Amino acid sequence: MSNSAGLSALKLELKYPNNFRLVEALIYFYSKSQTNEILTKKECSILREYILKGYSDETKDYIESTFNIKRTNLNCHNYSLQKKGFLIPHSKNQNNKILSPELLKIKEFYEGSSEKKVILVNLIDENR
Repeated sequence: MSNSAGLSALKLELKYPNNFRLVEALIYFYSKSQTNEILTKKECSILREYILKGYSDETKDYIESTFNIKRTNLNCHNYSLQKKGFLIPHSKNQNNKILSPELLKIKEFYEGSSEKKVILVNLIDENR
């Protein structure tokens, strides 16, 4: 669909079987389109849990038991996610992390009460 103002639109439907897959799709899309960082499947799953449940000791315990990893391994993943810009240090406690502002927007979008959700993507050709 195109108009005389140079605007072109394409509608793609994102079908997902559950909210876990929706949040993972949003994380993958964000990571490739905004940060150009490649996330491992485990990193994406960890971020998903932080978005859905918050960054807390309870969530870390859940991640450890669900993904069968030790706390030291989880801390390594958290460090990698921090280096990639997905987690940032808490302002009052450097041992705690918080989601980046962009991931907080994804969390707010996901938790929003709207029945129908729309994601707008502005495609920018960096070669122009």
